[in-house]
Amino acid sequence: MERVDVPLVAMVGELDRVTPPAELDLLRAGPGLVDERRYEGVGHLDFMSELPPGVVPTDGLDHIRFLDELERDFVAALG
Repeated sequence: MERVDVPLVAMVGELDRVTPPAELDLLRAGPGLVDERRYEGVGHLDFMSELPPGVVPTDGLDHIRFLDELERDFVAALG
């Protein structure tokens, strides 16, 4: 990662146990700017618009509302 010198937008769920927010340290160690968007109460699979069979959103998360926020942030990140 030390040679990746491009700006990055990292959207991370606070409750993600697959790629926890602490993994951003790898990106921050590089020379590129890292714009972190952290979402409280959001787990790994909550980023999917359609959850796999048998999977439910993280407890207490309004999944539709979160996806709306994520969409806005994604479009804004594209500039």
